[in-house]
Formats: sequence, structure tokens, C-alpha cells
Amino acid sequence: MGSIVDIPLERLRESFEINVFGHVQLVQAIVPKMVARKSGKVVWTSSMGGILVVPFLGAYCATKHAIEAIAGSMKAELEPHGVKVATVNPGVFGTGFNDTGAESYVQWYDGATATVPMPDMADALADQADPQEMIDAMVEIIPADDHLYRTMRPLATIDAAKQWQATEWAQNA
Repeated sequence: MGSIVDIPLERLRESFEINVFGHVQLVQAIVPKMVARKSGKVVWTSSMGGILVVPFLGAYCATKHAIEAIAGSMKAELEPHGVKVATVNPGVFGTGFNDTGAESYVQWYDGATATVPMPDMADALADQADPQEMIDAMVEIIPADDHLYRTMRPLATIDAAKQWQATEWAQNA
């Protein structure tokens, strides 16, 4: 968490190592076997942050945008070979993940030298959803033969993501 102009580059690289390159390494090890047998499914854990951008979460959202691009490309590449690709896009759930992320900036942030001051994120974390909704959706789609490419929960997040994307196309620079 933090302003893109203030986050240490090493932290940004580490986020991509964990959230993108580590996942791609796993996929590259497993998917060739799926292609050989002409069946299988890769379900990428993305985020609502892979679809929209949350200020001060830009580094995290960038890694999830990368996952969205990789998953979309893989879907087109693997479909002719009998391998399905899907994404799950959790929103703000009360798992502790969001709270830990919101606190992570204290490890590097210095208000006296920061270009952009950190806002208080307490309100954004106040009404986190019950994770059971996302768990139930994942349990349903992972083994299913027929499901949507993208599964986002809570359901209200879908409308928020669509509205954010429409706003992006309509804004002036």
C-alpha cells in the first residue's frame, strides 16, 4: 500500500515476483500436461483490483491487472487444446488480508519525505464482507464444467467494477 511514486521499487518488484511470476512459473510447469491430455482448468485468483484501480493500492492492482492479461491470453491460447481458464475476483472480504495490506506501508513510509501523504484507510476497511460468499462461489466453479470466465464477489462489486470501467472511458485526462 502506498502512492506509486513513493513505494520503494524493491517492494514493487517483490509484489510482481510473488503475485505474477511465481504463478506463471507454476502454470508453465503444469499446463503442458493438461494440453497433452486435452483437458484441465486453470483458475487464476485475481481481485476486484484486477478490474478496477483503488488509489494507494496501485502496486497491488498492477499485479492483478497483469494476472487478468495473462489469464485472458491463456484462455484464447488454451481453449483449442481443451484447457479452460477462469478468474476469481474477490472484493473486500474480512479475511485479515486487507487489514495487513493496509498496514504494510508502515514498514517503509516516511511522512516527512513522502511525495504523496498517506490517507486514513479505516473507512475502506470498515464494512468488509463475509468471505463465505467467495468461498462458496469458488467451490462451485472450480469443479464445474460450465461457468462464467470471471467470478467476482460480493455481487455488488460487479456493478462497482463496471461503473468504474465506464467512468474511465468517459474521463478527460
